[in-house]
Amino acid sequence: MKRMQCRARDHSQRIFEENEKLRAELDSKKKELDSQCEQLNMLREKEVAIQKILLLEKQLDAKQKLELEIEQLKGKVEVMKHIKGTEDMGVKKLSDELKEKIEDLEFTVQLNQTLTLKERKSNDELQKARKELIAGLYELVKGQSNIGLRRMGELEVKTFRNACRKRFAEEEADIKGAELCSNWQYELSMPDWHPFKLVAKDQKTEDFEEIIDDADEKLVRIKAELGDEMYEAVTTALLEMNEYNPTFEDPSGGFFSKLANAAGTCCIATLIKLRFGDAITSTSPWFNRMSAKSSSSDECSEISDSAIDNYEAKSYLRLKAGNYKVKNSDGSYRCPFCAGKKKLNYLYKEILQHASGIGSSNRKGKMKANHRAYAKYLTVDMADGAGNSLQLMDIKQEPSPRSKEEDQFVWPWMGVLMNLPTEWKDGRHVGRSGTSFKEQLREFHPLKVHPLWNFRGHTGSAIVTFSRDWSGFKDAMAFEKHFEKEHCGKMDWYEERSHKPGIYGWVARAEDYHSGGPVGEHLRSNGDLKTVADLTKEECQKNEKLVAELANRIEVKNKHIIELECKYNQSAMSHDKMMEDTERLIQAYNEGKTLAVKQCFCFA
Repeated sequence: MKRMQCRARDHSQRIFEENEKLRAELDSKKKELDSQCEQLNMLREKEVAIQKILLLEKQLDAKQKLELEIEQLKGKVEVMKHIKGTEDMGVKKLSDELKEKIEDLEFTVQLNQTLTLKERKSNDELQKARKELIAGLYELVKGQSNIGLRRMGELEVKTFRNACRKRFAEEEADIKGAELCSNWQYELSMPDWHPFKLVAKDQKTEDFEEIIDDADEKLVRIKAELGDEMYEAVTTALLEMNEYNPTFEDPSGGFFSKLANAAGTCCIATLIKLRFGDAITSTSPWFNRMSAKSSSSDECSEISDSAIDNYEAKSYLRLKAGNYKVKNSDGSYRCPFCAGKKKLNYLYKEILQHASGIGSSNRKGKMKANHRAYAKYLTVDMADGAGNSLQLMDIKQEPSPRSKEEDQFVWPWMGVLMNLPTEWKDGRHVGRSGTSFKEQLREFHPLKVHPLWNFRGHTGSAIVTFSRDWSGFKDAMAFEKHFEKEHCGKMDWYEERSHKPGIYGWVARAEDYHSGGPVGEHLRSNGDLKTVADLTKEECQKNEKLVAELANRIEVKNKHIIELECKYNQSAMSHDKMMEDTERLIQAYNEGKTLAVKQCFCFA
């Protein structure tokens, strides 16, 4: 019994000890796990800190890059300030001219927008008038096979189907043709696609017209991929839309004479002839007017020879009132009545000869009257400009005296420091760091101070690096003058046998560049010899590139202005033509309605 109790006691003791051991192991594992969790948290915090550091470094790099760009721009401004002469005058002149051209362009764009708005309103009225005319006369069209209603600028599906049947199977041809027709009709309605170019109809009268631009990418693509038949259909629709509704680029409806193959007034004449017979139409004066071809907007708006004097007086008054721009910012002259001319700069004698020549030539009445008024205005009101213009041409800049050969400097600008304090320590010479010397010379804005070392340690000399621009040159010369004022310059260093305590300094030149020792080696490794004239020449070349770029920009602006002026003239002509067409259509409708009522009374 006692043995059993002892065994049970021992077993319990063993179990207790094992539990204690397991508890201790569990506690140690728990502590180890806690330490690992702490390490993991520390690693995570470290990773977050590293990411923040990287982000801050990127922001710092971006800031430094921006500061560097700002400094470079400031340097360019300083360079432009140091460069004096004809180049600077040319840049200023071209900048002023460019500013003037931009102002002219903005004025022309604003004027063109105003005219476009007026044209849209007039076009809207014209479309309403045409719809009313079509609705009023549609009853007369019924039963007449020679008159039809056609939407100008609308593509015909039949044309695309016939072309697709030559390229695709018969089952696919109809679907493919309808798809292509729909896609290209959508392309035609896009306002940003205007494949037209202006060409001169007559160089003497400076009359322009719009034609299809064969080099347009979309037209070249449709001709290459779909063939000439679809190309002709698209270009025909473009011409119709440009003629009948150039503002909204949308197909517009209109009567079309199948016999005369013409639209507009010919259709009205055909309608009246078919409805009332030859007897009435031949005796009607309005029929004779409507059946004749309408003259162009230029001819309709022209004046007779007897009215030239009156129109000349009105044009002269407008010139005196300042309604036309006749003088450029550089003192040259321009012709306000020749919008499409490439030459925009005339001398006084040239512009007077131009105006007098056209005024006495066999030109149209308005052009002659305008140029006669301009010649009178130049002779009477601008006579003082003759002397000023000639004086501007006769002034010549005197050549600058030839400068002497300048010293060769080490570029980027560098300075030499000598007799720096050193001490013997641990078997070699040691001295102050470059940062401390940079702080000491902070009033001269050095970029870096590089102490020179050799196998014996610090040599007691250092190289000071300044910025590469003209402000750096200014700081370097101030650095040299400071040491010369203290009698610690280059001449003092080489002439004195025993040097006094203190630092000597000067700007590095050719003799320092070619010297031996650590100074010459460092200068040859990190710089080049250049004169101020060389650097000025390089800056002049950069300036010439800038001038050329500005000149190109001015030329582009001039071309744009000319295109806008031509577009403005075309829009004005289109506006006048639409107003005249509207009046003709309304008059034709009213007269036709009156004749129809009279005919009804006659039959009754």
